[in-house]
Amino acid sequence: MDLLLQKINFSHLFTSLRKFFQNQSNSRMTLSVSDILSVVMISQFLFLIFALGVLPNANVSANRILQLVLAIFCFFLFEKLLIAYVVRIEKTLILRYGFISNILFYLLGPLVYIYIRRLIIRDNSPYFLSYVHFLPALIYALYILVHILFYEEIISETYLDIFGFTWQITCISSIVIYIFQSNKLLESFSRNQKHNLSFDQMVIKYVKIMLLIITAIMGCWLCHLLATSFYDYTGFGILFLMWVLYGILAYIITFYSLKYPQIFRLTLEETDPSKKSKNRLNEDEVTQLKARINSYIHGEKAYRRPELSLSVMAKEIDTSSNNLSWLLNNIYHQSFYDFINLCRVDDFLERIKRNEHKGFTLMSIAEEVGFKSKSTFYKAFKQKTNQTPSQYIKELDVNDSLA
Repeated sequence: MDLLLQKINFSHLFTSLRKFFQNQSNSRMTLSVSDILSVVMISQFLFLIFALGVLPNANVSANRILQLVLAIFCFFLFEKLLIAYVVRIEKTLILRYGFISNILFYLLGPLVYIYIRRLIIRDNSPYFLSYVHFLPALIYALYILVHILFYEEIISETYLDIFGFTWQITCISSIVIYIFQSNKLLESFSRNQKHNLSFDQMVIKYVKIMLLIITAIMGCWLCHLLATSFYDYTGFGILFLMWVLYGILAYIITFYSLKYPQIFRLTLEETDPSKKSKNRLNEDEVTQLKARINSYIHGEKAYRRPELSLSVMAKEIDTSSNNLSWLLNNIYHQSFYDFINLCRVDDFLERIKRNEHKGFTLMSIAEEVGFKSKSTFYKAFKQKTNQTPSQYIKELDVNDSLA
């Protein structure tokens, strides 16, 4: 143990850091534009970490993981600032101990996946990946201990080049793999959403944007790595773009988390449960259920409720969600999403025929028939008529004038 502590030489590390900060307190620091942006982003990340802990009606289990991810981003930005002003510390100190924090990069991919899983999927208990997914971080931690212990024996320019390239390319690869897995999870959620909800959720757009920005950050990192490793690139343009992307990511997360703290989480289904049995209901059961659906939809106009879901409808017509989903898919040949939204479009078209659009805006009518968003309305309308609402009304007016 004494030999181990002697090799690590923490006292030398702490003494050098103390001398550095003492010198900095007596000197004047100037911040570059990049450093100012980093300070702003650090402040925003810290604010968001605090805000996520006090949000009402929030997904607590998902937000805890998001706080860890934001803390990692915050740490890296702070480390960038620190390194920029620690260059006066002896070079061997940085090269010996400066790679420890890179362990966090190996945690970033799994944590992002866990956050997205907890955000959109309903589980009986908070989801977490098995320890296998954290083995790269453990392997790196063990290696960095060897790096510190035997630094004098192994250090060389060639070693640093190989080591620097290896840890960066493995980190990028790890994060990209989990981005790919997160996209697959989101696609599964989107499919399940069409079978369970009658409206689109902002969470899909949010997660897509978040994953796209993280992918862009990884792309910048990879370009910078290849440029510095093979083309003697010494500029900071690519790194500056990375910091800008960090800022955009912070803004997106802040906006979504504060405006949409709660979503409809769904149970993960790899295949559509409604199609597992071709003969789930007999002919009499189908006839009875169709009659109840007809009364519920056309009699009660239940589709006008913006947040109508499969489970709510099934409960109110006295059947199970699986029975209702099976009937819609196998008898009506529609998902719940398409079935409800096409009913809304039919109602909208009836109102247009009564010339209600001449006294009200199209979106006000769309909202009255149950649409929550313009994008969902336009998508459903085009699916039904193969036209946009304005094109349809224009053609209708022309036909009326010719009649």
